[in-house]
Amino acid sequence: MLLSCLQTSNNPSDRCRILLTLGNAAAFTVNQNLIREFEGIHIIAGFLSDPAAEVRVQTLNALNNLCMNVQNQEQIKVYVPQVLELIEMSPVNSELQLGALRLLTNLSVTDKHQHLLKESITLLLSLLVVSNEALQVQALKVLVNLSSNPDMMDDIVQAQAPASVVLLFDARTATAVLLRLLTFAGNLKAWRPSAQVADELRRKQDCLFRVMLDESSQLHSRLVQLLSHPDGEIQAQVARILT
Repeated sequence: MLLSCLQTSNNPSDRCRILLTLGNAAAFTVNQNLIREFEGIHIIAGFLSDPAAEVRVQTLNALNNLCMNVQNQEQIKVYVPQVLELIEMSPVNSELQLGALRLLTNLSVTDKHQHLLKESITLLLSLLVVSNEALQVQALKVLVNLSSNPDMMDDIVQAQAPASVVLLFDARTATAVLLRLLTFAGNLKAWRPSAQVADELRRKQDCLFRVMLDESSQLHSRLVQLLSHPDGEIQAQVARILT
């Protein structure tokens, strides 16, 4: 009944309420399966292009809960390009961007669908330097997931990255952001390229390797400064990376 109402509703506020209800229902495994069996995932995902921004937000939230189910991920993965486009086209720090990143976080927890995000690395890195704390944390959750997979590392280090990313390794950066940044940096540092690959990457202008891993990067000196950070967990993470 809810799915039928959603398809026939002409009122954006009604669509929001129906999607909110479906999203809440999808917090439970039995309903995640029911919604999929009723073809509900594709019906709900159709509202990713709804003219009303608040409807798109509730659509992302519902898909996010549905994404907690492995079988549902097989259907949701086809909407990754549309979700990435929403991030790119939406206002910075908007609920749309946050909802889209939450969905990508759940979809990238295991390495099964991470390859679908290969083209999103530059977008995620760019968000880090322009967004607020909540969005930075969510973008970093995706980057940490991707960088935990050795098969993704070649794509990550070759991605274009703003040079100002290293400036976030600073005592004034929010602790929640800094901890995830350090986890991401630790994953990158654990990657060991051959001398030939490293030389090739040095010739790539503005790639993440040059910004964060090359000998010319400011990262090392900024990490040393963080050894005196008042937070013990940050100190420990920095020490692990440096050693």
